[in-house]
Amino acid sequence: MGETTPGQADYQQLAADVHNALVGALRRHEVSIVTKWVVLVETLDQDGTVGVWALAPVGQRSWDTKGMLTHALDIERAGTIHDTFQQLQGE
Repeated sequence: MGETTPGQADYQQLAADVHNALVGALRRHEVSIVTKWVVLVETLDQDGTVGVWALAPVGQRSWDTKGMLTHALDIERAGTIHDTFQQLQGE
């Protein structure tokens, strides 16, 4: 699986656009102030190449981004364990 990322200038604008979209969407749903964020994206290029990359605000500390990704992975693992347990209980 390849990894693709936008160029630095494009990345800054893309990060700003995503930040504004997140803030606007969460504001409409009366969610608290956005302080940090990370978006994990799978892309498909025109030539069929699949890529995965993480988008975070410019200037966000890498350990904050990694911590958020790790926390999300832990939540997904817990959900998988729960679902598997539920399936086993049903058998």
